Amino acid sequence: VAPDIPRLIYGTSIEGSISADNTEDIYVFWGTEGDRVIIGMDQTTGDLDTVLELLDANEVRMLRDDDTGFENNARLDAVLTYTGIHYIRATRYDGNTGNSNTTGDYRLSLTRISGNEE
Repeated sequence: VAPDIPRLIYGTSIEGSISADNTEDIYVFWGTEGDRVIIGMDQTTGDLDTVLELLDANEVRMLRDDDTGFENNARLDAVLTYTGIHYIRATRYDGNTGNSNTTGDYRLSLTRISGNEE
């Protein structure tokens, strides 16, 4: 994992910003197979239309969400399929209907709902 990628642990949140110059942020966390996690990305300023992606250790997309959260907020509810490094890509809507150039600040949260107790 590159040293400049912010690390998250369960039960924490982090603030970020999407702009014309910075259209995505990448985060990393360690997860255990069988953990059920909720990843939320909520707009806090601007007109940002949030999008979340859960990536595997090779940064290949496993899940994607655009508007499952309230209004234009993204939310992933996932059961992890392996133990190890997982990446989160926080970005914005990039479709061809509506505004694909939204910007603003966001809060990203990572919560473990259930899983293996150690």
